[in-house]
Amino acid sequence: MQGERSGINESIFNYAKARYKSAIYASASGENLPLRTDTAGRPVLSPSLFVPITATDFDIRPLSPASDSLFITGTDIDVRGLSGAQDSVEIRGKTYVTDSESGSIQILSSSTFLTKNLSSYKTNVYHVRNTGIGVAVTVSLEIAPADIDSYYVTDGSSFSLIAGGNLIFVPSMLMKFARIRITAALAVGNAAVNYFAQS
Repeated sequence: MQGERSGINESIFNYAKARYKSAIYASASGENLPLRTDTAGRPVLSPSLFVPITATDFDIRPLSPASDSLFITGTDIDVRGLSGAQDSVEIRGKTYVTDSESGSIQILSSSTFLTKNLSSYKTNVYHVRNTGIGVAVTVSLEIAPADIDSYYVTDGSSFSLIAGGNLIFVPSMLMKFARIRITAALAVGNAAVNYFAQS
């Protein structure tokens, strides 16, 4: 018959083919749910980015930063030795430490206090108090890449600290070791030094 059309997209009611689309659904607990895709059109198989897993003696293939992201929580987790070339660790709990030292400084000499390895901590602060009577001392913060006397340099300036006075020192640049140097001039000096650090 002239003018007769065949096929679903050629029916008299369906001339605009581009307007028709199909949807795919999946069944979950008796309910039909539409499948989702990400921005690249790949199916999203889970509504959550993290899938909780409970395991004993967990052993997995070597991880690759190109394809893997792993978030582990647990008690008494024992893992292999970590390597800076392939491992990255995010610190969730911050460690806070303190230490103190006091002593006398002989006339025309200097003493060092609280030599610390700073590499484990993000924030390092020294508090110095002149505990002598009527005698000023000179105080400086020294830093070094290794705990060797000849490597230490003064970080910033040296300060004169009167009896009963206080000073705060914070390393101004990244270095592995730090310490406080106190010098007495005309009389025996006394000082108390406190160290505070947080990872």
